[in-house]
Amino acid sequence: MTFHFFRNNFPFGWVGVDLFFVLSGFLITGKLVESMNSPGFLRSFYIRRILRIVPLYFAVLAFFFLLLPFLNTDFYKHALQSLSKQQWYYWTFSVNFLEAKHGWPTNISLNHLWSIACEMQFYLIWPFVIRWVVNHRQARLAAFLFVVLFALVFRTLITDLLSLNYLANYVLPFSRIDAFAIGGFLYFYCTSSRPPNFRLLLLVGLASITIILFLVFWFELNWHYSNYPVQTVGYTLNAFFWGSVVGISCLSRFNNHFLYKCLAKAGKYSYGLYIFHVPVMVAVQKTIKESIGDDRVILVAAVSFFISILLAVLSYHSYERYFFRMRPAFAPIQKSRQVR
Repeated sequence: MTFHFFRNNFPFGWVGVDLFFVLSGFLITGKLVESMNSPGFLRSFYIRRILRIVPLYFAVLAFFFLLLPFLNTDFYKHALQSLSKQQWYYWTFSVNFLEAKHGWPTNISLNHLWSIACEMQFYLIWPFVIRWVVNHRQARLAAFLFVVLFALVFRTLITDLLSLNYLANYVLPFSRIDAFAIGGFLYFYCTSSRPPNFRLLLLVGLASITIILFLVFWFELNWHYSNYPVQTVGYTLNAFFWGSVVGISCLSRFNNHFLYKCLAKAGKYSYGLYIFHVPVMVAVQKTIKESIGDDRVILVAAVSFFISILLAVLSYHSYERYFFRMRPAFAPIQKSRQVR
């Protein structure tokens, strides 16, 4: 959100996407491993993911592509016509493929949805990867190395061969799956029968940030996703850094009840914040005119942040939680297990 609200002053804020992918890979892998031996675990996994993601996502798409055209407003006529022609990609969670070919659309109201599309595409293959490697340590290592190398090769060679837009390296699942894999295999490392090495995680984090800083100063970069070194090795370095942060957080003995409650409360509304904040920002920018001066960016950010939180809270309590209540019916019987 900070990256979107203060894009010119916070150009490296996009790295939060890498944290999102790493953390998602870590948590989803845990859910899969814990329910792997339960009957119907695959069906349960997909239904629960759909109930978490699809209702709010489709509600927002319905607002943009069904309600606004019906209202026939000037906002729709001038700002959403191009998006409406390509709405099939949004409904099918494949808009990242469209952006990989043609770049960002002129209207940025729904640009951020590429990451949830990428996430949904990860879900299509990850349960089968975990089923294959869950009880085989050597297979896990081989799969991990293959996925990371595949992503590096894809970003370095394949996007040029396919004549894709530079955004392909940023938005396609083939080029970002290394972050998801690092999170997934971090789960195995932290829960294995062998005690995880805190110093190793710290070393990985320090090495990653050191290489990143070296590239930043050597190439005089602002570490934006459009920079060439970032397009090749940068995403993997980001993922290793965030993986070390997640691993160290899991292994540390820090336990603050107040902080935990705050994070849990924020987590309830985080998906709504993700969905709402960009279209809210665009609407606020159209409302607050340029003429108010240099403080416009701060004012737009403050108003957008407040409205986004309000919508996220209202959405959770008046809409999303009714779908959450269905999820226990599809929960597998989880059995705690220790990975070999």
